[in-house]
Formats: sequence, C-alpha cells, structure tokens
Amino acid sequence: MSGARIVLAPLVAALVRHAIFAVALPWLVLYRTAGMEEMRLDAGFPAAGSVLIVLGAALYIRAFAERLRMTALVTAADDAPGTSATAAGGSLPATTVNGSPPAGDARPVWSTGVHGWSRNPLQLGIVLILFGECLAFESIALLVYAALCWTGLTMYLFLVEEPALRRTLGDEYLRYCRQVPRWLLRFRYRKPS
Repeated sequence: MSGARIVLAPLVAALVRHAIFAVALPWLVLYRTAGMEEMRLDAGFPAAGSVLIVLGAALYIRAFAERLRMTALVTAADDAPGTSATAAGGSLPATTVNGSPPAGDARPVWSTGVHGWSRNPLQLGIVLILFGECLAFESIALLVYAALCWTGLTMYLFLVEEPALRRTLGDEYLRYCRQVPRWLLRFRYRKPS
C-alpha cells in the first residue's frame, strides 16, 4: 500500500463519518419526528438556515481541500529523501543527526487558509450545517441534536484530540493554540485588576 493511500484513508473516513453526522442522522431525526407538532420550531427562519447550510458546506469543502493539499505536500516530501514538508511548503530535515527519524509526529502544524482562523474548520462546517438544518426545517429535535453534537465535539477536542496533538507536535502546536481559536471566536477571561 502506498504512503498516499495510508495518509488519505483517515481523510476519507472523516468524510464518511461527517456525512453520517451531518446528513444521515439529521434525516433520521426529521423522519422520526415528522408528525409531531410539538417538535416544530416556530422561528420562521428557513432562509437563514439555508444560508448557514451553504456557508457550512463551503467552509467544509475549503477545509477539506486544504487538508488534501497538506496531505499531498507531506506525502511528496516524505517520498523525497531527507525532507518533510512544513506549513509554509518548505522542508525540514526528516532525520536527526544520527540518521534516525525525528521524535514524535513529523507533520507540520497547518496554520494558513481557514486553519488560520479556526483550529477545527471541518468540525465548524459540520456544526454550521447542523444549526442551519435546524432553522431550515424548523425542528426543535434538530436543535437538540445540533447542540448535543457541538457539545460532544467540543469535549472530544478538549479531552482527547488536543492533548494528543500537544504531546506529538509540542511547542509549535501550543503556539498555534495561542494564536488560533478552537472554533471561530476567542473568548478570553480577563481578571479584574
């Protein structure tokens, strides 16, 4: 199996997983609550929901394209002897002084494009789509589902993914976390003086 297939497999798995959470499960929720009048949201914002769905889909497609580009750069650099890609598209030594591979993960921290203003643009796209579906279909059940998905994603990122990335990518990832918010807006707690 080639290096490109090994690297692309998680991206394809993420695409399928996200399609299940953003399309299949919301459809199931709508199907199961179709005749329930008490599950209707009387907000009257289906146009705003459609806009959120389009924005979320555009963000998702852009972030996925950037991930594919990063994967191609890393894979191409790994195939070339003695280099690995960086976020700027340059190269880093793929081996240490003694010729062994570098410690930890050799992936760069990607901080350009949509990854420069959100650490999780794929997930943000999914969340926008889910809240857009809630408004477009005027469904309280979808609102609850979207809120649960957002909460679950935030907990997963906070408890599992970010600690793993801190361990493998080190100080570069910590700098990235200080510069780029987890979702879209940075909320800072300011101590009173």
